[in-house]
Amino acid sequence: MRSGRRDRSHSFITRFNRQSMILSHRYRYLFLKTNKTAGTSIEIALSKFCGPDDIITPISPEDEAIRRRLVFAEFAQEHVDLYAQHAALYRPRTAEIIAIGRSVSTDELLALRDNILALRSELEGEMDAAGIDLWACPAATGPAPEGLHATGDPAMNLPWTHAGLPAITLPAGRAANGLPLGLQLVGRFAEDETLLDWADRLQVTLLGP
Repeated sequence: MRSGRRDRSHSFITRFNRQSMILSHRYRYLFLKTNKTAGTSIEIALSKFCGPDDIITPISPEDEAIRRRLVFAEFAQEHVDLYAQHAALYRPRTAEIIAIGRSVSTDELLALRDNILALRSELEGEMDAAGIDLWACPAATGPAPEGLHATGDPAMNLPWTHAGLPAITLPAGRAANGLPLGLQLVGRFAEDETLLDWADRLQVTLLGP
């Protein structure tokens, strides 16, 4: 959401997890590529509008490895005492995550946390340059899934979570199948109250008083 006007015509694409993200200030759109949703075709189509200053980066599994090792390392640290006492009660997959997390050295963990700060700095730098208070984008790649087996694809939330930015989702209508859609708002680091204030005002616009 804009708090001031700034004329910027370039866009940039940054890598994260399984997708690349295109942020276009000139055309005012955000595109977050995901697997198995015609993402590559859309990315190719959108890239035709990128200018000479734009950056188009390849998707790398290294980005996913960075996130996973960071999450697993911190998970292992959080469970160090409980796991020592009750390892037999942990599910095999959880035990595997802890084992991987334990393999992350202190130096590697510090480097992984630096990656968070770098992404946060990049995103907030773009906010400063564009004169915006928050990002607005879909909360998911589609409507909520049917049933209780899963909560849906988290791809649209991962970049913001990795950067440590506060995010909130507002109801935004329903898809053709009747299941709900959400609008995700993302604020600056440690400015949760500002984000909540925006959300309070915007939900009136979306849902009415």
